[in-house]
Amino acid sequence: MRFKLTTKSGSIVWEDGKLSGDQKMVEKLEKELKMAEGFWVAPPSFCGTNTDHLNAPLSVLFLARELFGNLKFEGDPIPLPEGPEDTEGVDF
Repeated sequence: MRFKLTTKSGSIVWEDGKLSGDQKMVEKLEKELKMAEGFWVAPPSFCGTNTDHLNAPLSVLFLARELFGNLKFEGDPIPLPEGPEDTEGVDF
């Protein structure tokens, strides 16, 4: 899986858990991903991850948007994780 995130100041490419592109942006995002280890990363009211964020494309996208603001997304669609099984029959 591969996608590119572009801002006014540069771009980052995520491919199968690895970041490349504008070095300052990559370093800033990698630092944020490491700092988020053990914390829930997800848009409000949405499935997400709490560990291994660099390997979770949705977490990378969410934290990149928080850090860099509006982003142009190009690439493979990010698969959405399924909700927990215990939410069956619960209206959201």
